[in-house]
Amino acid sequence: MTTPLPKRDERSAPKFDPKNEALLPNFFEEFERTAKAAGIDGDAAQMKKAVMGYLDVNTLLFWQTMDAYEDALSPWEDFKKEVLGYYPGALTRAEATVEELLKVVESYRKRGISSVSILNEFHREFTVVGKALVK
Repeated sequence: MTTPLPKRDERSAPKFDPKNEALLPNFFEEFERTAKAAGIDGDAAQMKKAVMGYLDVNTLLFWQTMDAYEDALSPWEDFKKEVLGYYPGALTRAEATVEELLKVVESYRKRGISSVSILNEFHREFTVVGKALVK
C-alpha cells in the first residue's frame, strides 16, 4: 500500500531552505523516503517532477534548468548529483577534496577572522572537509 505524497505545506512534507545548503543531503534523504512510501521511487521522471513541489520558486526555477532534469531518461541519482554540485555547503565526506579545503582556507584568508564567531565558523567548515580527507 502506498501513501500519497504530502502537500508542500503539510507537516510531514520534506523541506529545503536554500539559505541552509548544508542540509540539502538531508532534504534529499527525506524526499526519497517520502517518494518510496508513495511508490514513485522507481521512476526518475516522477521523482524529479515531485521534488519540485517542495521548493521555493527561485530554487524550483534553478533546478529545472539542470540537464539531468530536462532529460527525462536521466536517472534520479544523476539529477541529485548535479544539484548537489551547485551547493558547496552541502559537501559530503565522499566528495571532500584538497581543493575544497584550500577554498575554505582561502575564503577566510581573504575575509579575515576578526571575531570568535567567525573563527568558530571557519573551524566548523575546516573540520568538515579536513576530517573527510583524513578518512
